Amino acid sequence: MRSWKRLIAMALAGVLTVGCAAGCAGASEQTENGSAAASSDTKQPIITVMTNSMGGEKQHMLQAGAILQGKELGYTINILAPNNAANTQEVLDDLAAAQTYSDAIVFMPSYDTMTPEEETTQVYLNQIIPALSDVRAAGIPVVLMSYELDDDRAYDAFCGINRYRAGRALGDQIAENQPGAVVGLIQLDSVTKSYKIWEKGIVDALQENGCTVLEEAAVADWDFSTATSLCTALMENHPDLTTFVCMSDWLAGAASKSVQKAGRQEISKDELMESEWSINVVEETESEEIEPDVQTVQVYAVSWTVGGMKSILGGSLKAEVFENSMQIGRDSITLADQLLNGQSVEKINRTPYVLVTQENAQALKDAISEGLAQAGLTS
Repeated sequence: MRSWKRLIAMALAGVLTVGCAAGCAGASEQTENGSAAASSDTKQPIITVMTNSMGGEKQHMLQAGAILQGKELGYTINILAPNNAANTQEVLDDLAAAQTYSDAIVFMPSYDTMTPEEETTQVYLNQIIPALSDVRAAGIPVVLMSYELDDDRAYDAFCGINRYRAGRALGDQIAENQPGAVVGLIQLDSVTKSYKIWEKGIVDALQENGCTVLEEAAVADWDFSTATSLCTALMENHPDLTTFVCMSDWLAGAASKSVQKAGRQEISKDELMESEWSINVVEETESEEIEPDVQTVQVYAVSWTVGGMKSILGGSLKAEVFENSMQIGRDSITLADQLLNGQSVEKINRTPYVLVTQENAQALKDAISEGLAQAGLTS
């Protein structure tokens, strides 16, 4: 059974490697930093990149960064996206059993909740951590990217941003733009660990800068309509509210829709048409004029897609802090390369976050589009 599973996994990986050929082929000489050599008569070493989705925008950026960095360092990059914990475990087991199939693993964990005792999370951890440990025991380095696992047995190195510091950077930006801001925080859910880390950084910075963060809970539970209702209610209950901070760019779209319908953001429909969430906003906005005694509201966000950049360029989003997934993908391959070459690496490695404003949004959006195109992927 194990042999059959391994053949299937290897066949799948081979098919996917063809899709990466434009980004992986052509590197034939050893790099200056000691990366693995690949000549015309030597098979390129393989790094398997595993994400929880083949086609998500964040996953595409991670994959593109890995493909581009792999090309530069002389690796073949296999992209795999097992669709559940059991499949992930099977693939990892097969990689551990067939050591020549993959020289290193770059892995994005799927679950990121505050409550690992929940059944789905615990099943995942019970399957994935031993499987990753077996991979390491087989002599295959493991690099985690974007999301961390608490168990040190599961990985050699981690690569991702410092979400707390990123949150603080956004909070500082808001306080600079809007001294004394009264802020409503719009949350995706109440259990996801990474979002809570973002939130703590944002709230700490705002409060230290003399801003007020409303204590009223606003948890959208991943629903756009719920988010718009929450934003509307917060504005009605707090006429002095000046700011929404949203834990994703699509939540920011809901906030922008609510602010525009309430006539509390000064932005033209022509500008809105450039925004990611412009359709809903423009269709339901009757007036662009703001009453003299009405408090205007600015919208900020945490983001890991290009949607927020479009909204910044359109004017409906003031600024965002961005998790640069493409750079995380690149940095993860660099760590894998260093491990394969016997170099000592830190257990925790931080890719810089980006504070996105009108000044740099277009350049960053263009760079991501170019990277995706070079890797043969789309946004």
